[in-house]
Amino acid sequence: MIATNLDADIRAELFAGQWSLMWGMRNRIAHGYLLVDPAIVRQTIDHDMVFIVTSIQQALA
Repeated sequence: MIATNLDADIRAELFAGQWSLMWGMRNRIAHGYLLVDPAIVRQTIDHDMVFIVTSIQQALA
């Protein structure tokens, strides 16, 4: 399931209000990829993905 298909309240609960930032980064990468700094993407992956994956795993448990 794609997170955009989730109810807004569920997304807010899962991602602690960070959804708009996540969606914004997705849009930046998808539509402005020539202007994206790979170091920022790497930093986001290294620091934020654990939170995202853990939130989803806890919701599924």
